[in-house]
Amino acid sequence: MQTLLQIVCNIEISLGSLPARERKVFKGLKLIYDQFADSIDKTKVAYVNETSFQQCVKMHYV
Repeated sequence: MQTLLQIVCNIEISLGSLPARERKVFKGLKLIYDQFADSIDKTKVAYVNETSFQQCVKMHYV
């Protein structure tokens, strides 16, 4: 994650700061996530798409 932020966003962050930032983002998104999860649970139909990909000769699904 540290390398990704540096390369893609030109953000330099110490390795020790990542968990603190992760907790802050999680806390900020928790309400939205909970509302989204509730709405999915209440719907009669969930349109889902299972996408497969192969990595190291093994199939994985998202």
